[in-house]
Amino acid sequence: MTAPTDPARSGAPPQAEPPLAPEQAGIWYLQRLSPDCGAYHLLFSVEVELEGDGLPQRAAEALQQLAQGHAILRTALPDTLEGPVQREHAEVRPELRIVDAEGLDDDTLRERARLDSRLPFDLARPPLWRVQLYRRGAGRWLVVAVAHHVLLDFWSLGLLLQEFAGRLGIAALPATLPDGSAYAAHALRQRAKLNDLGRAGAWLNHWHAQLHGAPPVHGLPLDAPRPPTPSHDGRTHPFAFDLTTSEAVRQVAREQGATPFMVLLAAYSVLLQRFSGEDDLVVATPVAGRNERAQRHQLGQFVNTVALRLRPDGALGFGDLVRQVRETVVGALRHGDCPFQWLVQELAPRRDPAHAPIAQLAFSWERLPLLAEFERYFLAVPPPGVQEIPGARLRPFAVPQQEGQFELLLEMGGEIDGAHAVLHEKRTICRYEVGDAVKQPQCFRLSRALRVALQLLPQRCMDKPGHRRQRGLRTLRIEHIDLPWQMPV
Repeated sequence: MTAPTDPARSGAPPQAEPPLAPEQAGIWYLQRLSPDCGAYHLLFSVEVELEGDGLPQRAAEALQQLAQGHAILRTALPDTLEGPVQREHAEVRPELRIVDAEGLDDDTLRERARLDSRLPFDLARPPLWRVQLYRRGAGRWLVVAVAHHVLLDFWSLGLLLQEFAGRLGIAALPATLPDGSAYAAHALRQRAKLNDLGRAGAWLNHWHAQLHGAPPVHGLPLDAPRPPTPSHDGRTHPFAFDLTTSEAVRQVAREQGATPFMVLLAAYSVLLQRFSGEDDLVVATPVAGRNERAQRHQLGQFVNTVALRLRPDGALGFGDLVRQVRETVVGALRHGDCPFQWLVQELAPRRDPAHAPIAQLAFSWERLPLLAEFERYFLAVPPPGVQEIPGARLRPFAVPQQEGQFELLLEMGGEIDGAHAVLHEKRTICRYEVGDAVKQPQCFRLSRALRVALQLLPQRCMDKPGHRRQRGLRTLRIEHIDLPWQMPV
């Protein structure tokens, strides 16, 4: 087992406080605008059964070891005269909250944990993470880890969970511990890229060509005008695809020389076109930002956002659309290290405080390639069953996050037994909900329509020589589904 060196403990002379990385800056400013917002909180939850009631003490010791071993867990992001900086503290006491939840049923506890997870962090004071323990009975606990996205990404959260489980004694410590001291240097390197005129010029040339003339806001119908200040409250609707549908997606991807991500994004764009009547869409998607091998074990916020301009023209066949999406995605990834916040400032689109610039719709594919053993616990619809490990029993217990960063986000989870276990629409802003309780919210209708569309892929959306008229996107008929409005056909 190897542990990275922490410069803060090496006796080296103090360095100037590093600025935020560009990936952090946008989140930091948005959080300052809405300090009580929990949309940028990362959540992980699992139910644990141990012998005895010693979990709080063991957890406190393990969390203290994490804080001592990783500089980033002792870091806060205060504002200064030079702007926000990364300020490392020599000592930080982990925040461990213990709640008596005995007698609460699953739904009540899930809502309690969700509300607790929304409690805001003060970005100027560490720690920017915490653990909540809910005692359900003798030796039975719900464990909820919460971290602010401005400090860590989901990849980092997964790495820390591996180490935490090892220090609790319910799993083996990883052969290589996470590196919690490298992020400050990463931030400086990323800032230096912004001063590289050649690199910055290439970024601007690509993204200006891609986004010039794009609609500034999506055309999905709204139940009410947008409020002057955006609300992050919304609705999470998880759902799953069966193995047959998942395999159909992979089959289309193989035949089109694409990836399942590209096929699902193309299908999503078709649904957005149906619901909005527009064939020019901008959809944001996150990229991991870990382009160097060493970054696979580093802690921090590496995720960047790229804006994908999609054109689901009804005259195209679905295979044509997938290939178009493939070219768009490949081009975006080549320039995916362009900080999105910087790009927004450089392109200077017309700003409206009621909505986000450039993209309000999003699609993401959450993958944690190093954490296959934890995959089921990150799913919004986890598979049933208990995992037996030495000294403990683990059961998935999903805590939904009902606040969103985008107006509409379709988020896909991991794969279990070769199938796409979760593809769910998440964080649908409240104004998308139908006020009449008899009617279903749009998120339910969109998820049903997407499942039907993907089931039709092999039969009705693939290219068929000699049947040009039949293979257009307009043959993807889903009007028999109970939709909230008449879709153009």
